[in-house]
Amino acid sequence: VAFGLGLFAITHLRIAETHTPTPEHSLYLPALLVTYFRIACNRYFLGNVLAGSLIFGGMFSYNTIAPFLFIGELGASPHQYGYLMLFTVSSYATGSFLSGRLRHRVSGHWLIVFGTGCAAAGGAALLLMSGELSYVRVIAPMMAFLFGMGLVLPPSIANAMHPFPMSAGSASALMGFLQMFCGAGGTFVAQSLFQGTAEILGWVTFLLGTGSLLFYLVLTAGTSPDADNPNPLP
Repeated sequence: VAFGLGLFAITHLRIAETHTPTPEHSLYLPALLVTYFRIACNRYFLGNVLAGSLIFGGMFSYNTIAPFLFIGELGASPHQYGYLMLFTVSSYATGSFLSGRLRHRVSGHWLIVFGTGCAAAGGAALLLMSGELSYVRVIAPMMAFLFGMGLVLPPSIANAMHPFPMSAGSASALMGFLQMFCGAGGTFVAQSLFQGTAEILGWVTFLLGTGSLLFYLVLTAGTSPDADNPNPLP
């Protein structure tokens, strides 16, 4: 709280607003709804957002089910569970690191295709190995899944925002909503159908990983960042 208040005071006193508000930029509900609708109808935006959001749902599903698998079924202690999560966290961090380093050598398109492919393959591997529950059979496939997520998120977010320089706030808000919606949906399905095995987690991650790849390829096919976005509303 103290840090937040201090930051607020500094920005208020020391940083001047560089953008002069105009009537068309005001918080007018009908205009906002029209803006959100036009952004949501942009195939390039939607394809990139779904590529990241569906994988986001897989991560939420894993975080929901993993304690029940590792602690409840396999008998790990809470401390051991924390250490086990380091494997998947490090895998995601590695994917994010490589995504940033490869961005100037490999196009964002191919990073997203390869990353969603890794996520789909990880989900498929988890589903195939779900017959027998063990740490390795769950963690190894999820490392592939989250490595793919690390590759996908940076370019997909950058691509999704690119067509909307004049309405970046609305685009960012809609993207955040879709990410949280997919996260909540994945969590709800995984916990509702959980039966003490990794099978439901395998199905969820496989379907979401595959869906992220297919939605990206289908929705962005033949488009460019500005192809479906003539004269975007502020």
